[in-house]
Amino acid sequence: MDELIVVAFRKAEGAEQLLADLERSAAAGAESWSPLETAIVTRDRLGTFRIRDRVDLGRARGRRSRAAWRLLVAAIAAGPLGGTLWGADAATLWNRLLTAGLDERFMTMVPSALYPGGSALFLLVDQPVAAPSHEMLSTSVGRVYHTATSDEVDRVLDAALTSTMMTQVSYD
Repeated sequence: MDELIVVAFRKAEGAEQLLADLERSAAAGAESWSPLETAIVTRDRLGTFRIRDRVDLGRARGRRSRAAWRLLVAAIAAGPLGGTLWGADAATLWNRLLTAGLDERFMTMVPSALYPGGSALFLLVDQPVAAPSHEMLSTSVGRVYHTATSDEVDRVLDAALTSTMMTQVSYD
């Protein structure tokens, strides 16, 4: 079972800075884990979200799961009132993710923590977060949220991606 960790910041550069700190710590050998996936979500002053994901090519799970990762991040960031996400109805997807086991408190707190002008770092990890990293996450200026994911969450995302509306989207 993977864990999804989100650290939300009131400043646009907060998520980028934390990711850089985590990467420096890992490069220095202080970390024994690395995320499967990372994404930085920023929200401009008008409320528009931008998602930039990074993939460690040595651990990437393939194009389809990368699309699923992007869809998961977008669904959580936008919340149930997000309209449509790449052709998928956001409220329906959001409710299916709750049914699949994502924590309801997590799903409601993360979108409300993404303030205009702010940012969030999304991390998907497949092993427990090491104590130094957990301390770095907890002492950052951001708010930390986490939830467990499951195979059922992956199935919900795959179903959304393979729906008739989703097959018209190019992922290149």
